[in-house]
Amino acid sequence: MADNEYLIIDGDGHIQEHDDEIREYLDEPVRSGIKDGPNFPFFPTLDGYQRDVFRAAAGMHPGYVGAEDWLSFMDETGIESTVLYPTAGLSVGMIQDADWAVLLCRAYNNWFHDRYTRRSPRFKGVALLPLQDVDESVKELRRRVVYPFEITRPSLVACTPRASPASASAPTPCLTASGCREPCPSSPLPSPESSSSPQPS
Repeated sequence: MADNEYLIIDGDGHIQEHDDEIREYLDEPVRSGIKDGPNFPFFPTLDGYQRDVFRAAAGMHPGYVGAEDWLSFMDETGIESTVLYPTAGLSVGMIQDADWAVLLCRAYNNWFHDRYTRRSPRFKGVALLPLQDVDESVKELRRRVVYPFEITRPSLVACTPRASPASASAPTPCLTASGCREPCPSSPLPSPESSSSPQPS
């Protein structure tokens, strides 16, 4: 490791998600139903731009960067530890299907734990919460206690509109760090109680 005078902490690192890897952490029967090399992304794009495609075409994309690459980089630059955020997973709040959001967030968190947290305590993870389903978010938040995630990312869903005219004026419960539910008047999302979509067991 580089000899630095000060302890350096990277507070905004990012990982690269691979759907083929995350697929192995999805619950059954979804996992076995998705064949190798799915031709659809698990996470939607935030704004419709496929930036990595153009970076790769211009020779600017580094390719897959995993835990070992991160450790080598930190050793070379003298970084003690890093807080790793998702990249594709930043758009988790754009997912319209609550059941899929629940499955995918749980799979992502387990994937990160296996691939990064278990590899080195220098990795501090940012867990994903499926705020499309507040009750399931509370469960996932409490489940994360067994893993050393340092930060929990409340997804963008609280500000992501979804078509639901019947409940558009109803405030959506938002999650706090303690697992409490507070009204969020600015969100047009229906509450879990008023949602007609089936809830996962």
